[in-house]
Amino acid sequence: MSSFPSWPFHKLWGGSGNNNNNSNDDSPPTVTIPASEYEALKTELASTKSAYHEKTLENQQLTLDKQSLESQYTSEIHRLQEEIDAVWTNLQHVHEQRDLLKQQLRTKASERADQIARMHLQVAEQTHKLNSLSYQPHPIHDDEVSQTMKKLNQGIERWVATNFRRKDLLDSMANETLELATGQVWIIDETRNMHERWCLVRAVVAAYLYHHVFNRLVALDRCGQETQDDLGVMGRAIFNECPPHVYHHWVMATSLAGEHAFPNNDRLISETAIEGIESSLGRYASSEVEPRLTTLQALVFDCVKFKQRLDRQDCHYGFFRNSMGDGYCESYMQDLTGMERPGARVMCCLWPGVWKGTATELLIAEKQVVWVQDDGCVEDEEMSREEVLEDANCQGEYGDFLDEI
Repeated sequence: MSSFPSWPFHKLWGGSGNNNNNSNDDSPPTVTIPASEYEALKTELASTKSAYHEKTLENQQLTLDKQSLESQYTSEIHRLQEEIDAVWTNLQHVHEQRDLLKQQLRTKASERADQIARMHLQVAEQTHKLNSLSYQPHPIHDDEVSQTMKKLNQGIERWVATNFRRKDLLDSMANETLELATGQVWIIDETRNMHERWCLVRAVVAAYLYHHVFNRLVALDRCGQETQDDLGVMGRAIFNECPPHVYHHWVMATSLAGEHAFPNNDRLISETAIEGIESSLGRYASSEVEPRLTTLQALVFDCVKFKQRLDRQDCHYGFFRNSMGDGYCESYMQDLTGMERPGARVMCCLWPGVWKGTATELLIAEKQVVWVQDDGCVEDEEMSREEVLEDANCQGEYGDFLDEI
């Protein structure tokens, strides 16, 4: 077994190498190092201390960074936990709202189903009532239509001649303005003779009857304006989109239902028309009010009944009239004198005409009676259906149905 080499410690301690056991000097031996080696060791020691100091500072900075990161981590974890708690709370609230909405929707769906069931039941009941109503159209032929219109016109003519006999009252119409139910303004010329003034009176009566009786579904006159407007929209849609017989059946059914829903509506319509006529013409009449209105009421009521009867026919009927200034056309007009008047202009319509047919076929069942005057040259020609509807201002029960064709 080898031993460590022996070192000449005596040289390091400056001894001679002799072991003097009797020596009493216990101080360490003095080591002698060269100055250059000493400076090198000193420099190395200073460098080591500096490196140690830098490492110490670096470790301190790392410790601070670690503490900062740990603090940030803790704060972030706390923030995220709070956000998670808030999201969870909101999610629970959303679930509660969803459950509440589901319950409300189920309740509304149940109520809606009950409402629809009740409506179906009501429709079935009303349909049964409508089908159970007695339907007797009382067929009418074109000849009877023509005769009835002539008879009604003659009745109005006699009523005017009987109740407007004083020339001085009729003379007061000079320079006055009469606004008809159409909104048309008449300027009364003082040069008009008695017969011509009677024509003006007849025109006023015819205008009121046309707009209050002949040109509407009289059975629904007592409905509110909103209901009448809605029915008008439905009527136009049916007339334009459906076959002709569908619209006509709808008119008949609506008229029949209205008559049963408003049994006294014909009287109300008669009173409305009479009030308008009396308001416009009463001050020019020469007769007593009561007998004059009694006779007029009977005539107007006959017009209402005739219109109701036409609404119940298998073929659709409508009324038309022309306005002042329109050209005379013998195809659907007849002059007051019964003579043909080519090249004349309409002064006023004394009695409306009647047409029958559908959206594709149109016949004139009775010409309108007009008062005309010669004015330039207007060719008399056979008018097409479209021209009749346009020039005659022919309208359906709810407005300008036929003008849209």
